[in-house]
Amino acid sequence: MDSHAGPWSDLPADVLITILETLDIGDLVRAGAVCQWWNTSSSYVRGQHHLLSLPLTPCLLYTTADTGDDSNVASLYSLTDHRSYTVPLPGPHVHRRWLGASHGWLATTDDDAALHLVNPVTGQQISNLPPVTTIEMPRANPPMTMTARELSEYIYQRVFLSSDPSDGRDCIVVLLHRPQGQISFARLGDPHWTWIRTPTGNLLCVDVAFRADGRKLYGMRADGTIHEFDLNGEPALERATILPAQECAMWHTNYLVDAPWLGGDGWLLVCRYMGAANLQAYTAWRADRSVPYDDVWNTHLIKVYRVDSAAGTVAEIEDLGGHHALFLGCNNSFGLAVADSPGILPNHIYYTDNEEQYAPECARDIGVYNMEDGSFHQVLPPSLWLDWPLPAWIIPSFILAAQRGSQVSKYSNLHHARKGTVAEYA
Repeated sequence: MDSHAGPWSDLPADVLITILETLDIGDLVRAGAVCQWWNTSSSYVRGQHHLLSLPLTPCLLYTTADTGDDSNVASLYSLTDHRSYTVPLPGPHVHRRWLGASHGWLATTDDDAALHLVNPVTGQQISNLPPVTTIEMPRANPPMTMTARELSEYIYQRVFLSSDPSDGRDCIVVLLHRPQGQISFARLGDPHWTWIRTPTGNLLCVDVAFRADGRKLYGMRADGTIHEFDLNGEPALERATILPAQECAMWHTNYLVDAPWLGGDGWLLVCRYMGAANLQAYTAWRADRSVPYDDVWNTHLIKVYRVDSAAGTVAEIEDLGGHHALFLGCNNSFGLAVADSPGILPNHIYYTDNEEQYAPECARDIGVYNMEDGSFHQVLPPSLWLDWPLPAWIIPSFILAAQRGSQVSKYSNLHHARKGTVAEYA
């Protein structure tokens, strides 16, 4: 941390704190890097904000029309204090398409089909991921000619991280991609993607998850089948089948959630049942295709099943043990203890869209499902989100990653300074 003295380091406490209280989240965090005095003051101000003092409380990351023509900002909606906080983004490519959120980082792709990881709170970006041209895949399909942007929109589906890249652990990036929902992975700095080529076919995967130690990868297929892969071993071999195909998972939107608080396998299979938002209009359209229909679907029901890998079966559960909640959508699927996350309700499922068939102009399906009475409630931030990109649940990470070559870059105020912002990187 830079300790050089300057006129700004002599500001009285009340003046400095008044200034810091006007900053957005990202600028406030970065203010702590100026000097020891500013770090102390920034920590104090962060402690006064419910959002910033509760690192395990998820926020909804979304873009809003309220920012006007500024495509380099997003909003974090806090479930704790029901406020939206503005955070800067490193460029228009982040604003255009999101591929998932994990451990406080957002995955995105630019117009050259390059993947980037962005921490919207600290303002750091990781860009040394393998190029799209190194992704292996079956050669069954005929060759196609695409622009980089078209290739990006065709190949990339979801991105998942094994851990927070800031904490110094060996972060693994998992890519869910076309054709047919396959899995590839890479470690930061790898020159190419490693395709998991399994004897039974690495196909039709819809969700992946890591255990807390990040050592093994678990992939779930559209039919509910769960496979375990040891990424430190031979990547071409499937290690184990945790769960065979399940009838309850057919034709639904499914998620895989690690739930260690339940004991045993600790895996949950969550099935999200979708249907026409206007059933009467949909029925009329099915009978007569000339009748207008807006093609809007939403969530009608969510069922949660506990996995028993020894028996190869699942059993529906009516609650999450009374002390936990789930978060699903365009992010890694996860569960949290409500005691560690004020503002979160037990036995509730918070969900956002992650359906590919939704066009950018369709209305979003975002809300909260109460497992106890089957009711749904909308999430209503003060600034309504844009329909695209898809909003995502994210747990803000305030860890500033150490510089490791070109792995982590700072964009922050040096390039995205706003009028009135006083914090800069020293």
